[in-house]
Amino acid sequence: MKNFRIISRLEVKSEYVVKGLRMDGLRKIDFPKNLVKNFEENFIDEIFYDDIVASLYNRPINYKILKSVSNLINIPLSVSGRVKTISDYYKLFDSGADKVSANTSIFENSILLNKASKIFGSQSVCSHIQYKNLDNEKKDPEVFAESGRERKYKKLYEWIKFVQDNGAGEIYLFSIDNDGIDYEIDIEILEKARKITNVPLIYGGGINSLVKIKKLIDIGFDGITLSSALYDNSLDLNKIKKNLSNMYSKINFNLNNETK
Repeated sequence: MKNFRIISRLEVKSEYVVKGLRMDGLRKIDFPKNLVKNFEENFIDEIFYDDIVASLYNRPINYKILKSVSNLINIPLSVSGRVKTISDYYKLFDSGADKVSANTSIFENSILLNKASKIFGSQSVCSHIQYKNLDNEKKDPEVFAESGRERKYKKLYEWIKFVQDNGAGEIYLFSIDNDGIDYEIDIEILEKARKITNVPLIYGGGINSLVKIKKLIDIGFDGITLSSALYDNSLDLNKIKKNLSNMYSKINFNLNNETK
């Protein structure tokens, strides 16, 4: 039976969880440790811990905070933040990460992802892709780095194939246009992304309703990430999971909150 996961995305700057609109204009939410236990108790399946400025400032992730988060939860923890060397992978796994996701570093060192996959296994090595549709007519999005700040002049579909072919065992697609915004999901873009992807595919960006989640399930996505919808309590995950479970008999929505 296929699993569909609901994942909390924690965007961390310094010691705070923050949230912006289109990856800009950040506002403080709370300390990570104050959020994660509540999420686990309220039907979150995984946590994506994303230090959004570690790469920009060229500094290591705060391992002390990461360890404190890991110690509080019993659900899988994916981590991102200035993953530039194999040593960084080791340190993140030693600090409690179950999976490590890279973005900016893949542009700088395309061999790193492949090497990490061979050492740690593709199931633990992921890639997250930030994309923006710069031409609304062509619907041929480009990918960005540094939390949407740096245009990389590469096309989304080409980049998906690249990271997949180089060992990424899971891919997260983050829409810059929809980040923190109540926009309609661009199904045409996501359908094409799903068709060319052979590994689990997760979407994040403006998910705040059962209708949007259902659209992603229907085109074959394996999960979603949530942030704003958890902070403003606009989604009742217990109710949503029960509704989805009644709609899709062949998909597991982890109603029992099984641990890792």
